[in-house]
Amino acid sequence: MNDVGLQRDSQAQGDVPPAPGPLRILAVEDSPSDYEYLLAVLGGSGRSVISRRVEDEQSMAAALADAEWDAVISDNKLPRFSATGALETLRRSGKDLPFIIVSGTIGEEVAVQAMQAGADDYVMKSNLLRLMPAVERSIQAAESRRKRRKAKRKQRESEERLQAVASNFPGVVFQLRYDQRRHRFTSGFFSAGAERLMGVSAEELGDAPEVFFTFIGASDRASLEQAVNAGARNGETIRWEGRLKSAPGSEPPWVELCATPRAHSAEKDTLIWEGVIIDATARKRAEQKLIESQETLRAVTVHHESEIEEERERFARELHDESGSLLTALKISIANLAGRCEANDDVASATRQCTELVDAAAQSARRIALALRPPVLDSGIVETARWQSREFEKHTGIRCKVSSNVAECDPGRAQTTALFRILQEALTNIAKHAGATEVDIQLFADSSEITLEIRDNGKGLPEKQTARPDAFGLRGMTERARVHGGWVEFSSQPGKGTTVMAAVPLAAGGEGTAQ
Repeated sequence: MNDVGLQRDSQAQGDVPPAPGPLRILAVEDSPSDYEYLLAVLGGSGRSVISRRVEDEQSMAAALADAEWDAVISDNKLPRFSATGALETLRRSGKDLPFIIVSGTIGEEVAVQAMQAGADDYVMKSNLLRLMPAVERSIQAAESRRKRRKAKRKQRESEERLQAVASNFPGVVFQLRYDQRRHRFTSGFFSAGAERLMGVSAEELGDAPEVFFTFIGASDRASLEQAVNAGARNGETIRWEGRLKSAPGSEPPWVELCATPRAHSAEKDTLIWEGVIIDATARKRAEQKLIESQETLRAVTVHHESEIEEERERFARELHDESGSLLTALKISIANLAGRCEANDDVASATRQCTELVDAAAQSARRIALALRPPVLDSGIVETARWQSREFEKHTGIRCKVSSNVAECDPGRAQTTALFRILQEALTNIAKHAGATEVDIQLFADSSEITLEIRDNGKGLPEKQTARPDAFGLRGMTERARVHGGWVEFSSQPGKGTTVMAAVPLAAGGEGTAQ
C-alpha cells in the first residue's frame, strides 16, 4: 500500500474565488506506474490531490475506516481483487462514495453490470481525459443522493413524531383532500383516535372520508356541510360542534371540529383540509349542569325576591295600619289631656311637644312604609316611574323627566316590582356618583315586553366598571331582570353620561293602554 500526495496551487488573480479543497481519492490499483499516471491526470486539472493506493479487500476496508474520501477509483481486474469486490467492500463499509471503474479492457456488458451493481461511471485507460469530469460529476451525484436520503430521513422522523403525537392525542387528527368542483372529500388521513371515537378504523375513514358524515346526526350534518362549503369558498378556518349518532337509549356524544383549508400545491381544484376532532361530551355535560345550576339559582332567587317583597309589603301594611292607628289614638289621648290641663302652662307646653313628636313619628312611619313598598306599585310601572321621579327630584334637586308610549302598563306584579327596583338602584347611583343635572326616563311597551331606559348627563361610568366583581348594584340590576327572562345593558362615555336599559317580558295577562 502506497500513500502519495500531489499539490498544484494555482495563483489567485483579481476576484477569482479561492480554489476548492484537496480532492481525496482512494485508488484500487495494483500497478504503481498506472497509479502515478492516474494522479498526474487528476492533478492536471489544477486541483490538489490527496490519495492512497490499495490492492486488496483488507487494505481497502482499513483505508475506508481510517480516513474520509471523496471518491473511489478502481481498476477492473487485479491479481488479488476486482472492481466487483471493491464495490462490495465499499457497500459493507456503509459509506456512500462515488465509485468509478478505470480499465483498459472492460466490455460494454461488464460495464452495464457494474453500473447496475452501484458503480457511478467507468472510464477507459485510453481516454483518461474523461476521468476528472467523471469524478466531479459523480461527487455531485453522491452529494445529491446524501441530501435526498437526509431529507427522506428527516421526513420519516417527522412523520413518525407526528404519528406518535396523533396516536396519543385525546381526539382525532386528520388531513383530507377536498374536491372543490364536486364539493366532497376524496381521501386523506385520520389518526388512531378515530376508532376510539367512532368505532371505525382510521384506514377505512382515510380511504372514504365521506363515511365520517354518516356518523353525524341528520340535523347537525347539514350545519357541518354548510360550514365546510363556506370555509372552502372563503379559505377560512371553521369551528363546528355537533352530535354523533349513538345506540338507542344512550346519550349522543358531542364532538368539536376545527379545521383550516389550504390550496393543493399541484392540483388546482383540490384543497387540503387539516384539523382536529375532539370529544366534547364531558364539556357539554359540564355546561349543561352549569346551565341547570344557574336556572335553579335563578328560580331560588325569584322565590327569595318574592318572599322579600311580600315581607316588605306586610311590614309596610302593618306599619301603616297598626302603628298609624296607635299613633292616632295616642294623639287623641294627648289632646284630651291637654284640654284638662289648660290652666297649667307647663303641662300645656309638654302636651304640645308630645303632639309634635307623635306627628313626627307618624311621618317617619309613612316614609318607612313607602320605602318598603310604595302603594303606587299597584298602579303599574308607568305611574310608579312618575311617582319615583318626583320623589327623586324633590330630594336631590336633579331634574327628572318621564315619558312613555303608553298611558298605563301593568306587566305583572313581579315584573313591575323588578323594574321599580332597577329604577331605584339606577337613580341612587346617579345621585351618589354621576354628578348629573338631568335624568331622562323612558318606557316603551309592546305586545311582548316592556323596556325601561334611564339616561343621565353626568360624568359617566369609570372604565370597566360593569366588569368589576364588587359592582354589586349593577349586578343586582342585571339579575333582577334576568330572573324574569329579561336583560339589562349599560352604556357610558366619559363626560357624556350613562344609559341603563332594562327589559322584561310581559307576564301572562300583562298589558299596556295606549295614550
